[in-house]
Amino acid sequence: MSRIDTAIQNLRNNNIEAFYCETKAGVVPLVERLMSEGETVAVGWGLTLFECGIIEHLRCGRYNFIDRYRAGLTQKEQNDIYMDSFTADTYICTSDAVTEDGKIYNSGKCVNRSSAIEYGPKSVIVVVGRNKIAKDIGEALNRSKMINDYKCTLGPVSDNSTRISLANIPRSDYTVTEYQRLKGRIKVIIVGENIL
Repeated sequence: MSRIDTAIQNLRNNNIEAFYCETKAGVVPLVERLMSEGETVAVGWGLTLFECGIIEHLRCGRYNFIDRYRAGLTQKEQNDIYMDSFTADTYICTSDAVTEDGKIYNSGKCVNRSSAIEYGPKSVIVVVGRNKIAKDIGEALNRSKMINDYKCTLGPVSDNSTRISLANIPRSDYTVTEYQRLKGRIKVIIVGENIL
């Protein structure tokens, strides 16, 4: 059994729905099936969402998209978006790692992503590439610490003018989602490609 198969089986054992997409091209059609038109949708930080075409899809007008990547947001508007995300129908994000034993690991400075995963939105969709599968929480933590030149894009991926480095910015919190009490609330999509 592959690492991905093991992770998917153990996520399901932990009451977390799990899906597999061979390529990034399959992610948006699957996300479409997991949501309904007209839903209020918020997103967490992550280049994965741009790479898979999720942000572009959410801007199509069929959803009430709380767009944290909209150009020109003030600090107050950004803070309002973080708060509004907790009442979204669906919250879509990536994760630092998914372990083979079916746990979701995240670290962060603002912890808005971790907070939304744990409580608030009715549905959470987590999208990760195969490169984010870790053997266990120890490996997930080490992997997170070793990413020294990680970049955060505040605008579209193609917009190289808006980049800040997250290297050496201390993380304030670490969270591990080990079991989901509400069956079906958290859904993990694992992609069979490496994704940022």
